[in-house]
Amino acid sequence: MTKKERIINEIEKAGFGFAICQHRCQVEDALTVSAEDWDDDKGLAADYYGEFRGGFPWIHPELEAIAEKHGLYWEWENPGAIQLYV
Repeated sequence: MTKKERIINEIEKAGFGFAICQHRCQVEDALTVSAEDWDDDKGLAADYYGEFRGGFPWIHPELEAIAEKHGLYWEWENPGAIQLYV
């Protein structure tokens, strides 16, 4: 199993599988997660404009922890998505 596949599994286990951008998961070195898709249990994976988080960009702490565990960090692809380069 590749590092990218392990991270995808961790994101799915954390309950954010709904936000993984499947069409972009084929990019060899990047994993994209939507900041626009909503889940009733988890809410948003990220919020660029901070509309729901006091006006500051925010990434869900569980996703931050997954990236940190692998020595990586999330970057904003655009206001609607974050990317993790693996």
